[in-house]
Amino acid sequence: MGEGLTERLPARFTTRRQAAPTGDGGDATVDDNRVAVGLALGGLVAWIIATRSLDPRRYTDLGLVAAAGPWFWLALVLAVAGFVFAIRARRFRWPVALLTLGVVILILYATPSVVEGTARVEASYRHLGVSDHIARTGQLDRGLDAYFNWPGFFAMLGTLQRASGAPDLLALARWAPTMAAFAYLAPVLLVARALSAPPRIAWLSAGVFTMVNWTGQDYLAPQTLGMWLMLCIAGVVMTVIRRRDDPHSVGPSARLVAPRPADAVTRRRVGNEGRRVRLGPVAWAVVHVLLALAIVAVVASHQLTPFMLILLCFALWLVGRTPHWQLWVGTAALVGFWLLVPAWPFVSGHVTDIVGGIGSGGAGANLSNRVVSGSADHKLVVVARLVQTAVVWLLAGLGILVLVRQRRRVRVVVVLALAPFLLLPLQAYGGEMLIRVFLFGLPVCAFLVAIFLSSISDGSAWRGAALCAVLAVLAAATVLTRYGNERGEHFSAEEVATYSWVAQHTRPGTTIVAFDQNTPWRWQRYSTDTWLRVEDAEPGPRWPEEVTPERLLREIEDSEATGPAYVVYTRSQQAMAELSGNISPGALDRTVSALDNDQRFEVVHRNTDGVVWRVR
Repeated sequence: MGEGLTERLPARFTTRRQAAPTGDGGDATVDDNRVAVGLALGGLVAWIIATRSLDPRRYTDLGLVAAAGPWFWLALVLAVAGFVFAIRARRFRWPVALLTLGVVILILYATPSVVEGTARVEASYRHLGVSDHIARTGQLDRGLDAYFNWPGFFAMLGTLQRASGAPDLLALARWAPTMAAFAYLAPVLLVARALSAPPRIAWLSAGVFTMVNWTGQDYLAPQTLGMWLMLCIAGVVMTVIRRRDDPHSVGPSARLVAPRPADAVTRRRVGNEGRRVRLGPVAWAVVHVLLALAIVAVVASHQLTPFMLILLCFALWLVGRTPHWQLWVGTAALVGFWLLVPAWPFVSGHVTDIVGGIGSGGAGANLSNRVVSGSADHKLVVVARLVQTAVVWLLAGLGILVLVRQRRRVRVVVVLALAPFLLLPLQAYGGEMLIRVFLFGLPVCAFLVAIFLSSISDGSAWRGAALCAVLAVLAAATVLTRYGNERGEHFSAEEVATYSWVAQHTRPGTTIVAFDQNTPWRWQRYSTDTWLRVEDAEPGPRWPEEVTPERLLREIEDSEATGPAYVVYTRSQQAMAELSGNISPGALDRTVSALDNDQRFEVVHRNTDGVVWRVR
């Protein structure tokens, strides 16, 4: 894949030119990096100012964009400009690139954590509940739901909670997206370097990955860990697990991604394939053991990611990036074993759902409901996501054309970029399969986008400005596409406190009923209480009937629960149902009013964003 890339790409991205002499004997090229650091620090200051005035209560169906003020956008532009200066500096310094990209990550990923003060996305709280159950009981209730049949991630969290002595991991969930964004950098860089990208293009690839990842699949969840491990596995396979005797005559070798020293005259990197070192038997064994453990962790933690891992290992073997067919065969065998043995209590009861989804048209399920449902602003967000996805794929296609024009082999990147699409016929996956396909292919697509952008942005300052403008537009679009549902996906401290009150003032075995599932619940007493929801708040048709006191009572009666029953309403339930098009504006306000005036329900707790009724 990588022959000749350094020699063919623009000089600014592949060389370290000698500095022009200055009057005091200093190095003028250092100024580029100083400008990059200055811009990044300016962006950081502007971001801090922006977060002090950004109010989540100003969110609309456009999400965070509606509340972001001028300081926020200034911060984003300055940070992106600093990153561009860092990767275009004549003397490239990776710590400067890391600093500038780190500021971009803070702006794009940490803003909700700072201004909202709580973990976002309802599933984060459910995942905390599963890990809390494991931490407190040390047991898996495999008959309860799917989580306990793929417990790897939750067992890790439970162990962390028990070892730390913390009552919960709410703080970890709050900062999980930011931590994941930083964690992704190393394996994304490793994959880019394995594809023979010079350091600048590898960092540009990591920047593109960061700036266009609108999927939001990086909260505290098994898929976040699975994605990170899969990227690590891909990087290791492409750099270490290649062949046992290449290029040495005896003994295994590993290719280091660090390039050879630069030529003193031309400053051009010599040998873009990097250098190889011999691994001793112990080091070689350690690499394989760690790789095996990573594969087991992926299989034991998530339902979908292992199938993508099989495709990845098969693709790398198919294109000759690894000679070890045992990787994909062994992974497939392990997935099969897991489905038939550890996860069988769940699989046996859902065979129809699993098999029935094959070939059911995952793409249609992903698109139809989301495009036609919801408020006008919400539809705009959905269209923006589709447009941004198409733009990324278009730019990646142009990157392939650049490689073809350079007469370079593109088989590896094409196969790796297209492999995730093989998942589409399998399942709609709750209407999220296209989102996962985009995410799984994004590391390679980001590499291709970086190839294209680097090919057209070398040279004059105005081309650098154009590169900055393109990246700034992509990053700004991600604010809309990533946080377009933030009105419903964020939870206030009062909402979280509502469920804390329930846990403190009710006994285990209580039945808790919510209007819909978009609420920060189940992070305490996950398995001991009965948790009911009347409807789902997700893109689709309107609910068949409004939530009424009679309907709530019927839901409790049908559940055959025996404990005391409480009805809980939080602001986010109404927000998500309205933007998803499930109800008309104010519909749940009428339900709240009806419950307040119904003698069968007694208000036992109320704050600004939540109400709890006890069923008499």
